[in-house]
Amino acid sequence: QHQPYNALRIAKGALWAVMLILAMRRLPQPQSQQQRLFSAGLCLGLVLALAVLVWERMAFADVLDFAADYRVTGPFSAMHTGGATVECFIAMTSAVALAALLQARTLWLRTGLLLLLATASYGVAVTYSRGGYAAMAVGVLAVLLCGWAGRQRQHAQPVPHLTWVLTLLLSLLLMVAAATPVALGSFARQRLALSGQDLAVRQAHWRDALALRDTSLWGSLVGSGLGRYPDLHFWHSAEPSHAGVFSHRPKGAVEADSPARLRLGAGTQVYVEQLVDVRAGQRLTLSLNLRSPADAQLGIALCEKWLLTSAQCATVTPLPAAVNALPARQWQQQQWRLDTSAWTATALPRPVKLALFHAGGLGTVEVSQVSLVDDTGQPLLRNGDFADGLDHWFFSTDVDPPWHIHNWPVTVLLEQGWLGAVAWFALLAVAVAGALRRARQGDLAAAGIVGALLAFVCCAMLNTLTDTPRMLWLLVLLLWLGATADKAALHRSARVEE
Repeated sequence: QHQPYNALRIAKGALWAVMLILAMRRLPQPQSQQQRLFSAGLCLGLVLALAVLVWERMAFADVLDFAADYRVTGPFSAMHTGGATVECFIAMTSAVALAALLQARTLWLRTGLLLLLATASYGVAVTYSRGGYAAMAVGVLAVLLCGWAGRQRQHAQPVPHLTWVLTLLLSLLLMVAAATPVALGSFARQRLALSGQDLAVRQAHWRDALALRDTSLWGSLVGSGLGRYPDLHFWHSAEPSHAGVFSHRPKGAVEADSPARLRLGAGTQVYVEQLVDVRAGQRLTLSLNLRSPADAQLGIALCEKWLLTSAQCATVTPLPAAVNALPARQWQQQQWRLDTSAWTATALPRPVKLALFHAGGLGTVEVSQVSLVDDTGQPLLRNGDFADGLDHWFFSTDVDPPWHIHNWPVTVLLEQGWLGAVAWFALLAVAVAGALRRARQGDLAAAGIVGALLAFVCCAMLNTLTDTPRMLWLLVLLLWLGATADKAALHRSARVEE
């Protein structure tokens, strides 16, 4: 994310959306049917995301433990640098699911969607995200208001009025019932009590981000470039915390006899990690080649971990003084024993990761030939020699301000300038206005789009969101569906009104 290619990583989300839009435009089905299929796909995506979220709670905390400070990330790998992808996705797709519920005609479909919405309410609650709570409420309220207004205008309704009202009330009751115990838990109350203090911290963060803007005429118009914020923060931010960096050097780079290696730089800790097949009660041997200056330390952690929060760990950090005092240009092989016998076995197995990180000092730590084996000699790591780059390795961090501005409008203004900000605002305005117009004519699917877009806007006030390809993909598709009128449906509506 500190490389120029970060712009391509983000932009592929828009490319995916454009390709899907072009394909949908060539389908023979009318737009209303395509929109129903898209809504069904989003509901299915919500089901799968909530399934992972519930598994995560069962594995690392407890489904009914509302005092634990564990915050779920679900199936979204983009949250390896923090952010709000999980809660915003749930809030946006819940609006679509609620719209689908209000137009469902069969009992089994209504029952399934009611259970889905109740689980979604629980899912947002256990993210403990205050912005997520607000986005969920805004999205649901928008769907209800649009749906009610649409029913008042339409004479013929596919769902009887009494059934519709009872379904609406039952859905609200179940969603409130699912979220209330979480909201009354000690951790949620603690988070809510700190809202004012945390907002002040974020406002200072936004001011620092705005100070990074290119103030020239051209820079003000077009911005600093898509995805540039992490790099700008690293080099120019006045905040005390700057992201740690890592990079891969292939064999023979810089020095003819140097091996392929991982380089870890100073800063807020970034964990370069890999999933390993380790269980409680095992004894493991870790070996690697290391070189670093005397003032730099390598950290090693073997932890039960899904994405951000660790549970039980077997840790070696910092390394012994004799290793830290190695000459800066000298490689030396090191070996340690990692013991998981103190770990408590859990009913639901937890994933385990081996993480390498810069544990202190100002110099760069270089690591090569990493090996982790169990007592039978079975190797547990893949690409430990980094010959295939960073394949099978990923990274995460506990400190996310260096990676996100936590405000989408500020992000757009910094990276895409005033032209980008005006363009995005115009797209949102056109899409919401178009979807509102169709919702008032009785199109409940359009009411779901209104709710999803407003939930996105609510989340975007405290988060960036579009720096992840999947969220950008979803936003562009919703904008297109909102802004594009279904001519056949509008014609039918006009005939009914006549």
